[in-house]
Amino acid sequence: MFDARAEPATGAERERLWAVMAGVFPEYDRFRTRTAREIPVVRILPR
Repeated sequence: MFDARAEPATGAERERLWAVMAGVFPEYDRFRTRTAREIPVVRILPR
């Protein structure tokens, strides 16, 4: 374990991280088409 904080990614960074996640787990893009809400992308950063 390590001491960390969570921070929502926004804007271009969110889109870049989403593309990385969807490249690993294609189901993310399929899920995004089935909901009207924006699915959060959260960065875990060291304190």
